[in-house]
Amino acid sequence: MSAILDKIEIRHFENTDDIDAITLLLNKAYKKLSDNGFKYLASHQDATMTKKRIDEGECFVVLLENKIIATVTYYSPKNASGNEWYNQDFVASYGQYAVDTNFQNIGLGGKLIEFVEQHAKADNAKRSRSTLQKEQLN
Repeated sequence: MSAILDKIEIRHFENTDDIDAITLLLNKAYKKLSDNGFKYLASHQDATMTKKRIDEGECFVVLLENKIIATVTYYSPKNASGNEWYNQDFVASYGQYAVDTNFQNIGLGGKLIEFVEQHAKADNAKRSRSTLQKEQLN
């Protein structure tokens, strides 16, 4: 399966990409966490929420043979939100991060995070953080 990493393409989300497929990817990827009591937004969000969150940041998708198998949305330090530390102009964040369950545990998630961290560095961010905790519902 690691040979798959040589065949993937990471690119910006395009308006022609299937929001329903991305939503299903997110829902499935977070299902195990949801089943264990962690109610992250991605575990149950609908397509309208997926699109809203994409529009709030810079979304990337991972393609394998023209099928989306992973996604992440990057938020520039210029669009920071959260507590005082996170609102500093050198802290980027990312969320809505998921890998298709059929492609987990092969290094794809790590590769996607490395990509986001390089993107943050190019955006002059000195730190990056996941927004997963922020998205957890009480």
